[in-house]
Amino acid sequence: MISLRQRVAEQPEGSSELLSPVLRCIEQHYDRDLSLGELARCAGVTQQHLCRVFRRVMRMRPGEYLAQRRVQ
Repeated sequence: MISLRQRVAEQPEGSSELLSPVLRCIEQHYDRDLSLGELARCAGVTQQHLCRVFRRVMRMRPGEYLAQRRVQ
């Protein structure tokens, strides 16, 4: 199974820089009610752009990842 770090590292340049603060925010605050807008602000991009990149890299939407992280 490919690790999260490997998956991010294999993406086009800029993807890891964009997702790193978002993933860090999720890891630090997964117990809070994080909105897509908050996550997009962490990355400094629009919600639509964050969703597009997140889905391409992580193969799921940010909300799905957040829910999965909460279960873990």
